[in-house]
Amino acid sequence: MTRRERRALEREQKKSRVSPRTKLSYWYRLVPCLAAFLIYARSLSFGFVCDDWLQIVINPQIKSWHFLPELLTTHLWSQFDDTPAPSLVRYYRPVFSVWLLLVHTLGGVAPFAWHLATVMLHVAVTYLVFKIALELLERPIAASAAACLFAIHPIHLEDVCWISAANELIYAGFALCSLLFLFYGNRRARPAYIWLSL
Repeated sequence: MTRRERRALEREQKKSRVSPRTKLSYWYRLVPCLAAFLIYARSLSFGFVCDDWLQIVINPQIKSWHFLPELLTTHLWSQFDDTPAPSLVRYYRPVFSVWLLLVHTLGGVAPFAWHLATVMLHVAVTYLVFKIALELLERPIAASAAACLFAIHPIHLEDVCWISAANELIYAGFALCSLLFLFYGNRRARPAYIWLSL
């Protein structure tokens, strides 16, 4: 068998393996994402509560991109270090801080924009759950059902409706992306994906 024939045979085998996945109906992906959006659509009319006022409304660090180096190198409550505020736990959450800066840049201090960003974050994580379930279960209907269950489960109520708890959705998104890269790297024998999973 010549080299050209081997390549042609490998391409045909690859097509036969991939074809069931590539012909997935978009409904399998869309239904869980719609469920994730619709179940929390009511939160779009909510206002700011608790820590939202401190982290969003009166936080000077998320109002300008000049504070980006400070957001990446200091703790979450560093804007109150010079004030006689009650003792706050010093969480180091640079990705969440950058997310706050990005959403403030796009939506200002409008509660609707913040809640929309959080709901869309939940939709994105739900889509990642669908992709993970598809990799594990290899059945689109089962993956869609698993993602729907994730989307509507009441355990996400606080993460989606309380803006200051969006760091948990961000963490879930990164963890699921890491798992997806690991699965892709193992199934397709590509070390670059495995390194990306780190």
